[in-house]
Amino acid sequence: MPCTLIIKVNDNTNVPDAPGRWRAGELVASLPTPPPAGTGEADTNVFYQFTVTDKTQAEMDIYLAQYAYNTSMTVYQGPDPSGLRSIRVRNDDWNANYSPDCDWTTENTEAIRDEWNERYPTAGLIILGIPAPDYFECQGTFTVGQALEFEEVVHEIGLAKMVRRRQWLISPAGMANIAANGGTQSGTASQLNGILDNRVTT
Repeated sequence: MPCTLIIKVNDNTNVPDAPGRWRAGELVASLPTPPPAGTGEADTNVFYQFTVTDKTQAEMDIYLAQYAYNTSMTVYQGPDPSGLRSIRVRNDDWNANYSPDCDWTTENTEAIRDEWNERYPTAGLIILGIPAPDYFECQGTFTVGQALEFEEVVHEIGLAKMVRRRQWLISPAGMANIAANGGTQSGTASQLNGILDNRVTT
C-alpha cells in the first residue's frame, strides 16, 4: 500500500535556471518502497523522503500525472468546410492564489502557436486573445484527428512553464519538519496535504 515520494532538498545549481530544473521541495519521483541504502535517492543530503501510508504508487502516480494537465478545450466557432475553427483553451488548474505565475501569457500562448505552426504550416494558427488569466482563444485549421496532439502541445509548451511545481511543492515549514526527522517522514495523504505549499488535496 505505501508510496514513497522523493523530494529535492536544494535547488539544482549545476544546470541553467529553466522550467525543467528541480527546485527545493519539489516532488521528483514516487517509489513503491523506500529507496535502498547507498542509492542516490536514499542520500538525504540530496533527497528527502515522505512515505504516504494510505496510498499506493499507482494512486499517487495517477494524481501526480493529472494535476498539471487539466485543460478543457471548447470549439466555439466552426469548423467550416476547410476545418477552420475557433477554440477556447482553459487551464482548469488555474488558481488565483498563484496568479500571475499560472496565468496564460502572450509568451506562452505564442510559443504554443509557433510550435503548432512549425509542425503544421498550413494550420495558420493565430492567438485571438487572452480574455481571462485562465483561458485563451485561438483559431486555426485543424483536422478531426489533431485534437489530442494539440492538447499535448498545449501541455508541453504552455502548462509546463505555468503549473509545474505550483501544486506539488513541499512548503518551507514542511521541509524543515522532514529535516528535523533526519530527512525521512511518513504519514497519510491528508498529512502530506498539510505540508504542501498549496491548497490541493490528495
